[in-house]
Amino acid sequence: MKIILRTIMLTITISLLFIVSNNVFDNASAESYESNVGVSFTLNPTINVTVSGDLTIPNLTPGDYKDSNSITVTANSNSIAGYTLSSTVGSSTNTSTELRKDGVDTTNKFSSITTNKASLSNFDDSTNTWGYSYSTDSGTTWQSGDITGTPATGYNGLPLYTSSSSIKLINSTTSGSSSVLFKIGARTTTNQIAGEYTNVINFIGIANPNPPIIYMQNATLADCGKDMVDSRDNTIYTTALLENGQCWMTKNLDLPGETRLSSADTDITDAYIEGFTTGGNLTKVGNVIVLPTSSTTGFNDNAKAFVYNSNRAPANDSDCTSPGCYSYYSWDAATVGSGRSLTNDNTDAPYSICPKGWHLPNTRTGTNDTADFRKLMIVLGGSAEIVTYNNNTTPTGSTIFNKLYGAPLYFLRAGYYRDSESFFNGGYNGYYRSSTSLSSDRALYMILYSSGVNSASSLERRYGLSVRCVKSS
Repeated sequence: MKIILRTIMLTITISLLFIVSNNVFDNASAESYESNVGVSFTLNPTINVTVSGDLTIPNLTPGDYKDSNSITVTANSNSIAGYTLSSTVGSSTNTSTELRKDGVDTTNKFSSITTNKASLSNFDDSTNTWGYSYSTDSGTTWQSGDITGTPATGYNGLPLYTSSSSIKLINSTTSGSSSVLFKIGARTTTNQIAGEYTNVINFIGIANPNPPIIYMQNATLADCGKDMVDSRDNTIYTTALLENGQCWMTKNLDLPGETRLSSADTDITDAYIEGFTTGGNLTKVGNVIVLPTSSTTGFNDNAKAFVYNSNRAPANDSDCTSPGCYSYYSWDAATVGSGRSLTNDNTDAPYSICPKGWHLPNTRTGTNDTADFRKLMIVLGGSAEIVTYNNNTTPTGSTIFNKLYGAPLYFLRAGYYRDSESFFNGGYNGYYRSSTSLSSDRALYMILYSSGVNSASSLERRYGLSVRCVKSS
């Protein structure tokens, strides 16, 4: 007697579907950009979905179960409000979730599972069944179910493509690009006939309409707590309103070198620009002052402006190793040269690189309850009398640090830059510029580390430090 095993080929035909929210094209809040030559245009949210590979289960034998190969589904969108990636099965002409032999045979078919199955071995062995599974972590975890709920490990059935309400959400992101791995699995009975069983899977990308844009230069205190856009380079910043009424950026300033600074969008005045003379790496061009080019060299002269853009956004401050996190500015760059003539302790430079309506926080070496960094200490539980908090103070330095480091402020320990010497040992110290002078060659700054905070420490002005801006009243 000869036993012949019949082979079944399961194939999914991939179909891509692109959907943009209905109100995108008439969305009055669509993001606007302005070019260097003064031509403005509006960019509505767009999305692109690509699939690499084909879903095929070759050589599935009767009475067995098997996974398909996995495919990569990638979505990319410029919507600052994010997008979703979803999946369904079927089409307007194929209104069934079944995998049918030759695509049409309703007798010989694989039915979709209707409840979650932890593994292929849990599929019903009395009928032919199939299901899907996806991974958002490069294949470490395979799961099913709508991500707006609680995805379960394993497999489930896809909904039929009939309307947007039937969409199975498999990924969601706030911006940029993301990918998921996607596969199917099937189990067959012992008497299933050989053949090719097919259906259509749809991958649906939906770009969310952009919310109204809040530009930092036009923001009010009532806007604090929302995401804001710096009109100078369209960088998005998060913000937080504290109990004392201060509104802080909760992400380090990341203004590029060579940015053109004007009174229309920066914390400087027309009168200051008019009287400014090119020098110290700052250039005057017409009615703007231009920052120096980002560089890893320099930071060696207390009277000159230096900028270093690391072009790196960290997941947390332990990532702030070489080449650092966000951007670093010498005191002359951070104050746009307005502090050059200051030689005394506790005197503040009048202007900064902060957006219009915001300013570089000031501080004080003595008792003070009005300076920005000192007010920050007070709202975190400190006092006007204490500059340095360590574990011998009340509150302890670690207590103050944890409040600066955690929500909603998220101060990073991003290190500093000086004379080609990096100190980007992430997770150690954070150095934050103030507008306050100490002497002709030193300026005050705030330093934080895991067991201490000093709201009025000092360094030579040439050091490249991080910057956080605070809303002006």
